Amino acid sequence: MSDDFVPPTIRTLSLTAEEGDIVFITRGPHKGRIGTLDDFENRSAVVYFGTITRSIGYYTIGPKSLRPATMQDLLRRNDEISGATFMQSHEPNEEHVSLLYEKLLILDTLHQRHLSHLTPSLNKKNLFFAFCSADRTIAKSICLDLCELGHEAWFYEADSTGGAPFIAQMNAGIEDANAMVVVISRSSLSSKAVRLEWTTGVTKSLADPTFVVVPVIVEDCELPAILSAFSFADVRDDYWAGVGQTARLLAAHSAEPEL
Repeated sequence: MSDDFVPPTIRTLSLTAEEGDIVFITRGPHKGRIGTLDDFENRSAVVYFGTITRSIGYYTIGPKSLRPATMQDLLRRNDEISGATFMQSHEPNEEHVSLLYEKLLILDTLHQRHLSHLTPSLNKKNLFFAFCSADRTIAKSICLDLCELGHEAWFYEADSTGGAPFIAQMNAGIEDANAMVVVISRSSLSSKAVRLEWTTGVTKSLADPTFVVVPVIVEDCELPAILSAFSFADVRDDYWAGVGQTARLLAAHSAEPEL
């Protein structure tokens, strides 16, 4: 790592939505929906399920019933709308149209977040993501949510060079990173490629105390003894809290193994 490389500043992870945010409804009759927070009026949030100019109207929702939408929220809700049986109807009603506007908002937001992640940077990558193909969806969600907080990331699917040997790309990615996020699942623990990635990361952390390894548990499984020596994050019960936990560990840059 060059001496003049300065990691990007990490913004504070907030559970409080602000005007203009894309929000997720956590409870009430609209639980699970994605919308745009326009304003606060009489202690209620004004939310459009779509954009302000592309929706069938607004709803007033209690501020405690919403929070900023994560990538996990967006991907899950997109799948829910796509799988709705009445969405195939040739006679759309108001609910149908409302869901279409909501889906357009979700797709626009996903597109913008993907572009922000894929935009080339003059700085070196900050994070290296170690994950297996079975965990690609959850890994990408965590990666993009961390990028939203100010991190940069080397993600194999987005940053790999076609035709280049895997080990060469892995070594280059880890060399340029100053932190590694290891997505922990039963599938990743049985993957030889993922094991090679995180053991390489652990080796680098022993030689370079500023390099941090953060395991992120995504399903019930037992951490390998070596990885259990590092502070880890957990997204199993509360995805949003787990992403916040990951961000704090990365920002601290102090997760050194206790050997």
